[in-house]
Amino acid sequence: VRPLASGELTTKQAIKFLLILLAIGLFILILLPEKSIYFGILAMALIVIYPLIKRYSYYPQLFLGFTFNIGVFIAWYSVEKYISFVPILIYISAIFWTIGYDTIYAHQDKKDDKKIGVKSTALAFGDKTKDILRYLYKIAIFSIALAGLNANLNILFFIVVFFASFNLFQQIDNVDLDSPDDCLRKFKSNFAYGILIFFGFAIGCI
Repeated sequence: VRPLASGELTTKQAIKFLLILLAIGLFILILLPEKSIYFGILAMALIVIYPLIKRYSYYPQLFLGFTFNIGVFIAWYSVEKYISFVPILIYISAIFWTIGYDTIYAHQDKKDDKKIGVKSTALAFGDKTKDILRYLYKIAIFSIALAGLNANLNILFFIVVFFASFNLFQQIDNVDLDSPDDCLRKFKSNFAYGILIFFGFAIGCI
């Protein structure tokens, strides 16, 4: 449920809440190294642009992937001073993952989006959504596995990634793209995938 659109939250309350979150985010950001701050500023600029993409492109989910996952580099430069293939591969994996789960999410609103002229990959992919998502998720899993190889993680990481991949492909196999409720359930199930990948990196360093 969107609290602002549903009326549970007034515009004034939403603005106050936004300002509080921005203040907290800014406080955390200024404590980080210089390069992390630069990526944080870039992320903010992209966040401002993102809502406009839905009006002009059928691929706002791609832009969301680039925007939403910049935190990979913010986190990387918080602990490292150099760049490597590891954060780049994680970023690529996260982008394709984002396109996948947000396309499923977008199928909730496809009928309304058509009426009001909002574009999405749900409309662009149409009946081919499941086939396309399978390719996207394969790239996401392959990229995260390569990141593990480049980071010299142990076999436990790859075992976790193997099992985590079932979560993604079960989404595609079982989702009813014409059921908003089921799309929302499958979208929320990505939390499990994210936790598993996080756990995989944690035990992969042991």
